[in-house]
Parts: sequence; structure tokens; C-alpha cells
Amino acid sequence: MSFQLAYPRGVAVPRIIEKSLAAAQAFEVGALLVADASDNWAECGADPASIAAVACSPAGADSTGFNILGRREFPSGKVQAIALSAEVPLSCKYVGALPAANGGSYGVVRDTDGFWKLDFSEITTTQFKLVDRRTNSPENIGRVIVIPLVAKIQLV
Repeated sequence: MSFQLAYPRGVAVPRIIEKSLAAAQAFEVGALLVADASDNWAECGADPASIAAVACSPAGADSTGFNILGRREFPSGKVQAIALSAEVPLSCKYVGALPAANGGSYGVVRDTDGFWKLDFSEITTTQFKLVDRRTNSPENIGRVIVIPLVAKIQLV
């Protein structure tokens, strides 16, 4: 899982929105989503111009044989997601070298493992601002805390 709720800031509890899944969508928990023209959830493309939400569950066909419905989302065809807000920080994995200081704006990339990550080498098409890191002791994990740039939030 990549993008997820870091912690509610003050009284800002995230809105969870359920929408139908756009056709032919398959993604993992923490995927960055956009509401398409039919008001369905669809995974963002490369260098997204706007982002609406973060997926709370995976979606798409399930070929493991353990799911009698044959779909990873439940109920089938529906997905719940955390609506983006500048008041609700997110925790995420990252690629590239950590910058020396917090405060910079960076882009995102869907990595080869299928998970969305903050990309420290992307400084031209940016979607998130780095506000903290979880790489220091005692946590020492490969995650950072970000907030979305207001201009990049798709209102849903």
C-alpha cells in the first residue's frame, strides 16, 4: 500500500466517498483516483493534472481462485476512497533521494510494482508538498508525509 491517511489534523477527518468503478479499471490500495466524465472512479494517468481521492481498497479482476465473485472490490463495481483535502495529510512511499529539507513540491509515479509513490526527481509536474518524513528514528520506515497542492485537487 502506498498512499494512505497519515493522521487527522485537528478536527479534519477525511471524507470517504463511494462511487462506481469505471470500465476496465484495476488498481491497488492507495491508488490515486480521479472522477471521470461519468462520475466513476478511474485511476489517474501519468503526471496527473488533478487527483480526487486515494483508493481504500483494490479493484479489478481477481484470478486467485479464492474469491467467488471474481472481483477484488466489494461490493462488485464499487470503490470507496478518501477525498483529497489540504487539511488531511497522507503517508506514502517514495522513489528517489530524500531532499535535505521539507517543504518542496514533487510529482508522483506509478512504480513498476503497481503502487503510486512520491517521485523526488519530478519537480516540474507536481501534485504534493513534502511536510514530514518517517525515515528517522524511532520509526525508521521508508515513508513520507505529504499534503496535496490545492490547485491539483479535483473536487468531488
